[in-house]
Amino acid sequence: MDLLRRVFGALPDAAWLRRQFTADAEIAQDVRHGVRMLRKSPGFVIPAVFILALGLGGTVSIATLLDTLLFEPLPYADSDRIVTVWQQPMERPEDREDVAPANFIDWRERSRSFESMAAVIPYSLDYTGGGDPEVFFGAQVTTGFFEAIGTTPAIGRTFLPEEHVKGARQVVIISHGLWQRPSASRQPSCRYAST
Repeated sequence: MDLLRRVFGALPDAAWLRRQFTADAEIAQDVRHGVRMLRKSPGFVIPAVFILALGLGGTVSIATLLDTLLFEPLPYADSDRIVTVWQQPMERPEDREDVAPANFIDWRERSRSFESMAAVIPYSLDYTGGGDPEVFFGAQVTTGFFEAIGTTPAIGRTFLPEEHVKGARQVVIISHGLWQRPSASRQPSCRYAST
């Protein structure tokens, strides 16, 4: 009786082991069955595969976007300490507006909560210095901008305080990619278009 009990107890284990080692045969059989079904009714399978591919592509795109926006840190030192400050009108507290230049200057002079403050005004520039016209994106920044985000240029320097005075010499900092482009060595002709 003990021997019979052991034999019958081993049957489920044997069946489980057989199933584990024959999975590749089942996969091949499933693939053959799928190909037969595709030949039999392509009018159903092709739209189903298209919808599945579209759903997977959308899911991957959204997951990548969320990862970039929410989970990846900004490419700055201490990026968790960098904030954006907006202006809020009293009559419409749900709106946020760009900060007026005079308000920014007052905030920067009186601020005790922030280590440093800087303002940014984004611009797009139409480049017509030769070849096909291009649009470059840039920004005007105030004194201390690069220090506020904890960045230093790879070559050269940031802006000096005397360069932020009306009538001072116009100075620009460009990206490494723009500097390395062949068209960047020519004298550019740009006109400003506010964005």
